[in-house]
Amino acid sequence: MSKSRLSHHGTAALACAALLPLVVGRAAIALDPPFHSAEVGHWDGYSGVYCDLASDGQYAYLPNYGTEDKQPARIHIVDISDPANPFLANTFFLPPPNELASLSDIKVGDGFLFAGLDDDPSESVAIIDIRDPLNATLVTTVDIIAFRRVHNLFYDNGFLYFITPAPRVGIVDLTALDPDNPPASPITSLTWLLDNVGSSFVHDITVVDGRLYVAAMDSGLWIYDVSDVANTIPTFLGSVGGSATHSMWPTHDGRFVVTGEERNGGGIQVYEIIEGVGSLTLEFRDSFTYPTFAASSVHNQIIIGNRLYNSWYAKGLQVFDIHPIDGTLTLISTFDTSSSGIGNWGVYPFLGDEKILVSDGSEGLYIVNINVITAVPPLPAPAPHDVLKNRYISIDPRGAEQTNPSNIHIRVMVDSSLVNGQAGNGPWWAAQPNAACISVVSTTKPAVEPDWTGCNTAHLTGCPIIPTTTYALAAESGGTLSAD
Repeated sequence: MSKSRLSHHGTAALACAALLPLVVGRAAIALDPPFHSAEVGHWDGYSGVYCDLASDGQYAYLPNYGTEDKQPARIHIVDISDPANPFLANTFFLPPPNELASLSDIKVGDGFLFAGLDDDPSESVAIIDIRDPLNATLVTTVDIIAFRRVHNLFYDNGFLYFITPAPRVGIVDLTALDPDNPPASPITSLTWLLDNVGSSFVHDITVVDGRLYVAAMDSGLWIYDVSDVANTIPTFLGSVGGSATHSMWPTHDGRFVVTGEERNGGGIQVYEIIEGVGSLTLEFRDSFTYPTFAASSVHNQIIIGNRLYNSWYAKGLQVFDIHPIDGTLTLISTFDTSSSGIGNWGVYPFLGDEKILVSDGSEGLYIVNINVITAVPPLPAPAPHDVLKNRYISIDPRGAEQTNPSNIHIRVMVDSSLVNGQAGNGPWWAAQPNAACISVVSTTKPAVEPDWTGCNTAHLTGCPIIPTTTYALAAESGGTLSAD
């Protein structure tokens, strides 16, 4: 099975009504050019179909989607230590009886790789020792009769959460699992069972800061307290309805949560989490989608801080900033991958914006840098996001009175008394710039003055972008800054 390697082109995708997209041929259509993004590296050494991905920093792990390619279950272990030259370091094959499983979802943590055994009637989850990825070995399996065909899973602080096409979530305590002294037989007991989660089936789960977020498809998003999961069964906190709610992720402060809907025309929704006493409610704040001729559906999302990273089948990587006050979305970067097949299945952004990992069902692993500033502006997205927004405030940190400064604090203020009905916006403080002289601002003043040596032009990003509003910048040491 040969595959093309055309990047930065996309097509309309077809998604099946159940869980996963079909692999189909289709004619390409023109899409927006790359927007603040660049391909760093690419690996595609397999003739079958890829699905989700994970990483430990040095290696990327890409499993195969056996449901479509009908090949033995395997995990490609790709060395990404040199992002520009990724290469296959090892291939791990699941032994019987799981050799025909479809590894739709994997997670990595504490030296283990956890693989859901989708379309496998024999067991639930495979647990693999990857402390030495070049000699990966199977530690044990989880075998829960009510949780066969595990499609998605999550690992957090020694606890494994997993789902099957049913309205339930299983939780297993693995805090005592020792890869050097593995159990003699599969793990067959649940620590906790969450039943009646929605009305039909659960599709995905995410655990962040003591909360379990559950995508329950047409029953929407459900949230549970798992802060004491070692001792207490999770307690239900609240939910909100949805249509084909497929995946979700909260912001770092737990104020907002974003859901993705896998359906024809499915996009993302932002909800604000309103805390109560032992409960919560969710209020809609914003949404974004593409017309169906451009992309059938969003797939997965991950949030770091208030930055949202989406895999969007026929649109590729789509990155947004979530406004920390009102939850509105601003598209800041795009990178398309495939010209045919499934398109962008998964995204792994935890290695930094210069090294975002993206899995394409047909074309394997892409490594993407979204900190690239391009001179060509993007085409506007469909309404209501049809107003281009500058994501950077560019300055010369040298200033008229600061000749080649090395260490200074730079302060940013909105030059207005009222913005969006709120007074006293800012100040924001510029953080240490990266190698491209890009600095992400925040409301926390850095303990140490950032070093601006070598930045003739610095680019500040992360503060709210408000149309027709000007910004006041100052160097705390008393010097001036020159607008660029």
